Amino acid sequence: MGLIRSHTAEGLLLVDLAGQEKSLAHDRISAQTTLATSLMPMGLDMTMSEQELCDLVAWLCSRK
Repeated sequence: MGLIRSHTAEGLLLVDLAGQEKSLAHDRISAQTTLATSLMPMGLDMTMSEQELCDLVAWLCSRK
């Protein structure tokens, strides 16, 4: 499971949940599904200070 960083003729470059890049050949991919919901646990924002939440959003935006 991961975020697709790029598509190539050889396969996909993914970034996994730990932030590590992984290359997968097309013949190793059995299914590709887009999640309808966020991977962020529900209520996580309630455990963070306003500054921590702003920092998280800024970091997520920088990853696009």
